[in-house]
Amino acid sequence: MSTLSARIPLLGAVCADSHRGKLGVTTGFLSLLILSLFTVRSPTSALASEASIHPITLQDILSLREITEQHISPDGRTVAFAVKDADLAANDYNSSLYAVPTAGDAPPKLLLRAKSFSNLRWTPRGDAITYLSGAGKVSRVWKILREGGEPATLFTHPESINQFEWSPDGDSLVLVSVEPVQEVVAVFFVSVNG
Repeated sequence: MSTLSARIPLLGAVCADSHRGKLGVTTGFLSLLILSLFTVRSPTSALASEASIHPITLQDILSLREITEQHISPDGRTVAFAVKDADLAANDYNSSLYAVPTAGDAPPKLLLRAKSFSNLRWTPRGDAITYLSGAGKVSRVWKILREGGEPATLFTHPESINQFEWSPDGDSLVLVSVEPVQEVVAVFFVSVNG
C-alpha cells in the first residue's frame, strides 16, 4: 500500500520514542522521514514508472515540496510540520501547516495555507501552534488551535518580530526584534495572559 496513512504508524513510533528520549532522532532525520511520506511509492508504481523514464525538467523540480519545519507536541501525540511548494501561476512559493497524530492511521490535517510563515512553536500546554507571519516587513506572532480553525494574532508589537520562544509555564514569550532606527537587537519579555 503506498498511501500516506500506511506510513503514519512508523512516524508515530519514531516520534513517540524521540519525545521520550529513547531515540537520538535529529531534525534532519525527522524531515527526511516526513518527506518520504509524501514521495515514497509502492514497488508496483516504481515498475510502472520505469517504462516512462525521462530527464528531470524544471517542472519536476518545482513540483517537489519541501518540509521546512517540524515539531512534536508537548504530549508527544501530534507532529506539526510546514511544507513549502511552488505556485507556478503566481511565480512564488506558498507554505502549508499540517498536523498529524503520531499514533494510528489518520492522515495529516491541513491547518493553514499562507504566503509564508516561520518559527513554528507549540504552546507549552500543547493546545495550539504559534508561528511568525505578516504582511510587508512587519511579522507578528499568530496562533492556530491544534484542531484547526481561524488563526488569530497573539499580540501586537510595533516592530517586526524575528524570533520568539515560549516560557516553560506558557504565560509569556521572549521576542527578538530588530529596531530599524537604532539598528540594535532588542529582546522583550511579553506576558500573554492579560
